[in-house]
Amino acid sequence: MNVLVLNSSYMPAGVIDWRKSIKLLFMNKADIIEPSEYMIKGINRDYVIPDVIRLKYYSTISYTSYKYCRTIFIKETDTGADIVINYSK
Repeated sequence: MNVLVLNSSYMPAGVIDWRKSIKLLFMNKADIIEPSEYMIKGINRDYVIPDVIRLKYYSTISYTSYKYCRTIFIKETDTGADIVINYSK
């Protein structure tokens, strides 16, 4: 079960596993925005598994740029296989 994580400004920051969301709630780093119907039964009380949580601190979202390759050529020679990658510009 996955949980949507929002920044403190309610922007989507990512999707995490429900176990990680419970850890963030116990460490008092997040608040539950939307609870789910599932619960964890503890010894003394029951805990709600959230569907959406909001972080109490602002976390920057890093956007990475990737180089996509158009074609990959594999050329076999007597000494082995040479791989030639043609990157897009």
